[in-house]
Amino acid sequence: MKFPDKLEFLAAFGLEPEDEDPSTSYVRYVFRSNTGPLEAEVSFSDVSKSFQISTRIAGNIFGTISSEKVNLIEITQGQNGESGLRVVFNIHDVVSEALITFTPEITYHWWLIGE
Repeated sequence: MKFPDKLEFLAAFGLEPEDEDPSTSYVRYVFRSNTGPLEAEVSFSDVSKSFQISTRIAGNIFGTISSEKVNLIEITQGQNGESGLRVVFNIHDVVSEALITFTPEITYHWWLIGE
């Protein structure tokens, strides 16, 4: 599994991990909206090849999506100043992707399209 290291996250988003476990290459980051009480908690582990995002409003979780079989996590930078992550999964030879935007606002799209 290829993923950004802590220095790449710091450079791209100005964030350090909220939690980490080097023995499993686990890290957890919390992204906070600039315009309201929305937060996105993102975590991943190289050992379990997993990725998870939980969204909260005012501290209350209203959604969580998680998956194993992660191949790639990469930082994205758009032409209009948006930044986020692209996550690629391979689940039983079917490719799935998640696109997560943290700025200007938190959004995510996750799909699995088979033949």
